[in-house]
Amino acid sequence: MKCLWCMNELIHDESLSRYLLSEDCLCDTCRSQFQVKPIVITIDNVRVYSHYVYDDFFKQVILQYKEAYDEALCRVFDYQLEYIKKMCKGYTIVLAPSSLSRLQARGFHHVKKMVEGFKLPVLDVLYKKKDITLDTNRYQDRLRMQENIGVTKDMKCIDKIVIVDDILTSGSTIKGCKKALEKFSKNIIVFTFAYNLTWQNEN
Repeated sequence: MKCLWCMNELIHDESLSRYLLSEDCLCDTCRSQFQVKPIVITIDNVRVYSHYVYDDFFKQVILQYKEAYDEALCRVFDYQLEYIKKMCKGYTIVLAPSSLSRLQARGFHHVKKMVEGFKLPVLDVLYKKKDITLDTNRYQDRLRMQENIGVTKDMKCIDKIVIVDDILTSGSTIKGCKKALEKFSKNIIVFTFAYNLTWQNEN
């Protein structure tokens, strides 16, 4: 087998691999380039868990996955997340929304593919009311982003919800998702695969 990123032969250090909970699809060299620094923060009174630092390498991989439609790379992100999967046992995953135009171009929901290994119920019930791009550095745009998320009419009350997104940037998407879902559940948490470094001081 070959590493999904560098395409070199997939060889792991035997002294480490025997302790891994699942087989990695990256070689040790590529895997070591990910910064694994789990954090737990609070946004709008909701606990947010995140695993990787959103640095240049993570950005390169996620863009190849999302924008170059390299669907096989979904397996790269689901690695050594057993602590998150255990914590989310009994929860229903609700996917953060993607823009309709990008979903159609991509042909798959990138976050839905990323959570396949969680083995939990998954709902794709959130949507963006307007297919627009906003500047998260501007306060007014962040507010508009929060108001731009809706929930489909078939959504029903659920005991426990975990909102899942790929990257935590400004927090506006998380706030919008929480606002759309809070009348359907009193137990909501959030998991993002990666986070912007600006959130480290909130940990």
